[in-house]
Amino acid sequence: GHTQPRRIAARSVADRIAEELDVELGGVVGYKVRFTDHSSDRTLIKVMTDGILLAETQADRYLDQYDTIIVDEAHERSLNIDFLLGYLKRLLPRRRDLKLIITSATIDAARFADHFGSNGRPAPVLQISGRTYPVEIRYRPLDEPQSDTADDQEPRDWLDGVADAVHELARENPGDILVFLPTERDIREAARVLAGRRLPGDLQERSSEIVPLFGRLSMEEQARVFASSPHRRIVLATNVAESSLTVPGIRSVVDTGTARISRYSARSRMQRLPVEPVSQASANQRAGRCGRVGPGICIRLYSEADYRTREAFTAPEIQRTNLAAVILRTLSLKLGNLEDFPFLDPPKITVIREGYRTLEELGAIVTEAEAAASRESSVEESADSDVTAANAVATQPQKTGGRQPQGRAPARSEHSPQLQAGALTDIGRRMAALPVDPAIARIILAAVEMHSLPEVLAIAAFLECQDPRERPIEKQQAADEAHRKFFNRDSDFLTILNLWDAWHEKQRTMSNSQLRKWCQQHFLSWLRMREWVDVHGQLRELLEDSDEPAIQQAARALAKQRQHPEKPLAEQRHNDFAATHKALLTGLLPNIAMQTPEGEFAGAGGGKLALWPGSALAPKGAKWFVAAELVETTRRYARTIARIQPEWIEPLAGHLVSRDYFEPHWDPEAGNVMIYEKVSLWGLPIVTRRRTTLARIDPVKSREMLIQHGLVELGLLYGQVSDGSGPPPQDDYEDEEEALERGATRVRPRSQQASSRGKTGTSGGRRRGWGHEFPFLQHNVGVLQQLKELQAKTRSHHLLPGDEVLFEFYNSQIPAECTDRDRLRRWYQRTHARVPRLLQFDINQFSDESQRQQHLSLFPESAQFGAMHLPLSYQLDPGQEADGVTVSLPLEGLPQLTESRLDWLVPGLLEQKVLALVRALPKSLRRHFVPAPDSARLVASDLEFARGDFLHSVAVRLSQLSGERIAAQDFDAGQIPDHLKFNIRVLDDQRRILIEGRDLKQLRATLAEKAAAAATEADRRAAAVGPTPEEAQWLRTGFRTWEFFDIPEHIEIVRAGMSLRAFPALRDDQETVALMLCQTPEDARRQLRNGLRRLFLLSDKKRILTQVGNLPNITRTRVLATTIKGLEFTTSVALLMTDRAWLADNQLPRTRYAFDAALRMGRERLPVAAQELT
Repeated sequence: GHTQPRRIAARSVADRIAEELDVELGGVVGYKVRFTDHSSDRTLIKVMTDGILLAETQADRYLDQYDTIIVDEAHERSLNIDFLLGYLKRLLPRRRDLKLIITSATIDAARFADHFGSNGRPAPVLQISGRTYPVEIRYRPLDEPQSDTADDQEPRDWLDGVADAVHELARENPGDILVFLPTERDIREAARVLAGRRLPGDLQERSSEIVPLFGRLSMEEQARVFASSPHRRIVLATNVAESSLTVPGIRSVVDTGTARISRYSARSRMQRLPVEPVSQASANQRAGRCGRVGPGICIRLYSEADYRTREAFTAPEIQRTNLAAVILRTLSLKLGNLEDFPFLDPPKITVIREGYRTLEELGAIVTEAEAAASRESSVEESADSDVTAANAVATQPQKTGGRQPQGRAPARSEHSPQLQAGALTDIGRRMAALPVDPAIARIILAAVEMHSLPEVLAIAAFLECQDPRERPIEKQQAADEAHRKFFNRDSDFLTILNLWDAWHEKQRTMSNSQLRKWCQQHFLSWLRMREWVDVHGQLRELLEDSDEPAIQQAARALAKQRQHPEKPLAEQRHNDFAATHKALLTGLLPNIAMQTPEGEFAGAGGGKLALWPGSALAPKGAKWFVAAELVETTRRYARTIARIQPEWIEPLAGHLVSRDYFEPHWDPEAGNVMIYEKVSLWGLPIVTRRRTTLARIDPVKSREMLIQHGLVELGLLYGQVSDGSGPPPQDDYEDEEEALERGATRVRPRSQQASSRGKTGTSGGRRRGWGHEFPFLQHNVGVLQQLKELQAKTRSHHLLPGDEVLFEFYNSQIPAECTDRDRLRRWYQRTHARVPRLLQFDINQFSDESQRQQHLSLFPESAQFGAMHLPLSYQLDPGQEADGVTVSLPLEGLPQLTESRLDWLVPGLLEQKVLALVRALPKSLRRHFVPAPDSARLVASDLEFARGDFLHSVAVRLSQLSGERIAAQDFDAGQIPDHLKFNIRVLDDQRRILIEGRDLKQLRATLAEKAAAAATEADRRAAAVGPTPEEAQWLRTGFRTWEFFDIPEHIEIVRAGMSLRAFPALRDDQETVALMLCQTPEDARRQLRNGLRRLFLLSDKKRILTQVGNLPNITRTRVLATTIKGLEFTTSVALLMTDRAWLADNQLPRTRYAFDAALRMGRERLPVAAQELT
């Protein structure tokens, strides 16, 4: 096997060997390069790139198909060559028959001989002098004038220098000329310039042929270099022609003295591809290219002094590259640990570890934590497999006799292979396919995932090249002004993209000379701009060759954009700011920074940063930003920065962030036990306070809090926690306060919150919990509510179980796996089918059945208060306004309430109230009732509940018991505890509390105006929304005769959800009468009397007015009455006469029949009534 560092060299060497042996290429002699294999089983001499041989080591670890390996051009010391040499050094002791030959024209032979020595002796060195001819070296530096008459001549650019040198050589020698140029773009530019010149020796019909030569040429284009030509050829080549191949017929060389050499910048943590001077060894190799077929001439476009100051040998690539890239390549080629690899120039261990850390940050290799997690998962899977296998064996019938089959370890699941620390991940394998810095490779892959490849690939290519923006010392301000035209105020990366778009737009509309002038006007290097475009094209082509369909598709879509030059590039992209910068972040995470409250900028790891003055963000700064590189001079500067959002970082750096947890709590919105999380990346707080489930952090603590807050305190039923026996109290401002605590700047009305969340809740819109998932909670609330009510009624504090009892009830039944709401729900749903009463309380656990039945009559849920049947409620809350028994009634029912009924309270508290009255007696009387509880029990047992006046009844019974006269006035009412007095709660129609208290008289005084307005409000409401059916017939007006139904003494109506009595009456409306409802019987009787009087008058008005007119002295009296303001004398006398004639016996007719009878009887009494008025 014979290796060459480049594909083109491998092909040409194979061609030459096949030609020398007179055999067909692909048979005895073959070659293999990337994507092309011209070898077979008959091949005895195989020429290949060193990368191909390294790749073959993955399948053929001992290289058994080779007996001899020739490594040519070893002086280039590329990574592949160093890897290959190290691999062969390790292999040679294992394959004693393998022969290794290392060849080079400028090798440091002693160094190599020592490295490959054995038994203390260096490897043999053979020096073979080739048939070379003398080469004349001429120095033509670009900064020196080319004639004595050109004193004021400006220095030439390299294109002029190349053209002048080619012209000089063509004049002296008709042979082929080899020109060394640093980049493909330079080759194209030189070809354009030379094609426009006529050289010495060129004929009209036959001019010099210009042939490009670089590594990415197709096979057909490469073949042109080695094909014979009848006329002179000018070969424009990169350093691929320096030592890798020999171009036939070369008699002259033009050496620009530069090459694109990959170097790692520790400052920016980027792999750069700068164009820099070549070493003396490379320069000698180039000169030697023209001494193969005869005496040659080499023109160097730099000075001899410059040549002598250059390095003797080109530094090995391993010393010029980021070790992250080296490690990535090592892992990709499966060459083992980098620390143990026998490099000719091994790197430092600390640098190697830094390289591994960088790859871990990029997600290219498996971390120790991931490997440990994989091992734990593997152990669990193995245990599960063993159990399954054991169960399977146990279920198979046992055979008698014979040998039982031996078991074997279960195979590892294909879905969860065990990971090894330091191994390549899928992302790492794809990164290894891109020959750029790993950070840039990661950025490009992320751009494919985030659909931002058109934007990011242009930026990535820029970062791989030298910045084309120039800033001459004498024209700094002008350069800054020119560059500012491309600024994007939020991102220097988008400034780069703006520059990219501007270049392509101008290229589309300008000639090359105009484009050059445009670059000069904007202080841009035309050559570096072309280099940028070249690198972009190379990266795109590599992506097109990817074996990943998504990458291939994205690259081909990008290539299609160039097929539409009439459309600006910016219009062909998504231009998604977030996607573009998220992709950049994946490779630049170490370069993020934030602004501190003091206005400084803190970088990852805590170092202080300053914004580069030339950044578009420098004037105003940014709260968070990412930089392409960090530069340390007098200060540590961040260059090429962009504004970012901190929430972008965590999804991209999940394997790097540190997390701190604090304040575990019950979250009513999530219905789970939560904890606050702080997420930091290298000391930068990217999330300062975020809720997450505690179950993920501390399952044991989460389960305890879930039982306590979710079940015992009913958080899962009501969302909020409560006292365990009912829904929590609602606060009018609770939602707003919580929203503001979460950092909201605006809060919405509760109705909007409820509709936007789609959650069931109270009228306030709060989430009402998850009772439908845990129905036992509602049952348990019912049990606890019964106990609470029983406890409130009996005034005993021992019935309701404490939190410890309830916690233990749940804790003893719920398994340890139930650490959050979802796990608890799944377990409950599985188990409830088998255990229907799962987690349900039994009230008999806490109280006796017979006692509960007895208390039903002693502590009723409602009671009769005169004509009203009103609900009662009980509360055991000493010191609170509602402590004791509360009676609720509508505003309209307040006048019907009496002190005499309120004093009786309820039967269950009668004995306690009697005891309180005994203790409220003066001491001289109280001494007759010792012990007081026994006396109170005797008195209470003799009382007939709610019969008569309570205080009088108690006083009479105490007098009988003691033999002393005791009056109701002897009791000191101020000493009666509040809980032994009714709490009167007055409600409106919406059951909202208007007022409550224990003093009936004070309540009536406070609500006097509201009570008076109640009837008016009822009328207004009836007019607006219509009366209820039972009220409608009693709200009619405009009657002049009895044209309505009979008038009962009372009817039943509903107010505030409660039934109470209303009293129909007839209202006097002057010219008519109307039906109405009164709140009390007394008011109804008064109104009815007045209404009947008016109705009698309207029915017999003529007869009555005749009697009034016949009264003696009526005319004189009427004249005297006019002096009384507002008096209608005739009407008043008529009403008085009507009252005497029809209503003298106080019998108020309530039916049509009774009214007609009274009308007839009144007519008979009318003369008598008139006589009484005389």
